[in-house]
Amino acid sequence: MGALAIRGLSSDFRAAGSVFVRTRDFPLAVDALRHRRTSRRAFGGWVAGNSLRAWEYAWTMRQVAKHGVGSGAAVDFGAGKSPTPILLARLGYTTAVVDSDQLDDEYSNEWQWVDYGQWGIKTHRAGMEDRLFDEGSLSVAVSVSAIEHMPAETRRQSIGEISRAVHVGGLVVLTIDVLPDGKHLWNFAVDEIEPEEVHGTIDAFVDELQKSGLRLISREACPMKGDSDQLVEAFVLTKT
Repeated sequence: MGALAIRGLSSDFRAAGSVFVRTRDFPLAVDALRHRRTSRRAFGGWVAGNSLRAWEYAWTMRQVAKHGVGSGAAVDFGAGKSPTPILLARLGYTTAVVDSDQLDDEYSNEWQWVDYGQWGIKTHRAGMEDRLFDEGSLSVAVSVSAIEHMPAETRRQSIGEISRAVHVGGLVVLTIDVLPDGKHLWNFAVDEIEPEEVHGTIDAFVDELQKSGLRLISREACPMKGDSDQLVEAFVLTKT
């Protein structure tokens, strides 16, 4: 094993260890390690640099495995570069990705646009607010720390489209970055998107979800902090 591979493996164990230390959830930490290894194999050694993503990917996939039906269509909205679409396909879902590539590949990180075609995953270069899927055609929709990185009005349109596309009884799993105050949605992409009072609060976000026809099953705060002191809130919902 080469030096780069050894350093990568060490980094993966540290990330998984951080998940375990903060959660005391050994199976979740093991999943975090497995998903980082999936990322490295898929993307030539690359893994997300943000320390929160190890928890988010593992938590998201746990919810899909627990609440999903294991078949039908699944979409990762705003995937960027992530192991999640690959993991959804492995669970047996006919998987697609929606990502707008607004950063034009300027950043070689989790925001980078990826064509997942080599894994049999259809990749739409489009916004989350665009109408791409027939009404009620999806069994599962996931989005990992993406929907908060857009203006509030676009976010509300995106929530509406996700809700429209998921069938009654279908599953929606979302995570969002939150400002250090624990109340307001993260209002930055590269630069500030809009003032935090315009961008909205977690409570307003939950209200938007419910008004779109999604019912909250559970909500969980990630016990870790990100590299910029951001927090993460995570949601499991079903279409009513």
